[in-house]
Amino acid sequence: MIGFAADPPVAPRELSGLEWLGYLASHRSENPAVRVAKVRKALEMGDLSSFARRRIAEYSRGMSQQLALSAAALCGDVLLLDETLSGLDPIVAKTLRKPIAELAASGRVVLISTHDLAAVERIATRAVILVEGRVAASVRMAELLSSRVAEIGINNVTESSRNLLVKRFPAATLTPEGISVPLTGGLTVEGVLVACRTEHLAVSDSKVRYAALEDLFVKAVEGSTNSPG
Repeated sequence: MIGFAADPPVAPRELSGLEWLGYLASHRSENPAVRVAKVRKALEMGDLSSFARRRIAEYSRGMSQQLALSAAALCGDVLLLDETLSGLDPIVAKTLRKPIAELAASGRVVLISTHDLAAVERIATRAVILVEGRVAASVRMAELLSSRVAEIGINNVTESSRNLLVKRFPAATLTPEGISVPLTGGLTVEGVLVACRTEHLAVSDSKVRYAALEDLFVKAVEGSTNSPG
């Protein structure tokens, strides 16, 4: 039931990609026609046809990641992908994002473990952030990416001045320039600016942008680091 793509990819280097997929297919079906069909589908999904007959020892990282994804998809309906989209050139990354999205849309469960937050934003439906093995945050990506954040720059910013705003806005995150405040629950950038004036803080600039997964990640890690125990 489970297909696993490890980081770095694991496959016998003396075999070709085609031979490796054929070996895996032989453990999934005793029917020769079914095995051939599985291999053909895996080759197409990973866009492997141009190098499938080459020895895996000759593969670049991108080729190895393409093969690893195809092998995982051939093996199971629950896919565990470890950094499968990391460290790739933009063309290969785009080549892999498409089949991953198609696999998820077809009803398979696809779990991606990665530090590449931009890749998660592009294809994931839900993100779970783990800190020291515990769930620190969980969010639906559509909900996160549709929310807005106020970026407020403060002149002569000090730790105490920023902490005043964090007390007013518990969901806020301190930045080198000032503070980043999620605009949720009816809060507006005007409301944040009023709070700055109330605390006698000199605002140098302000802007509104859409939220990013990095915001949630930083907040979750900081919260876990500062929590008791």
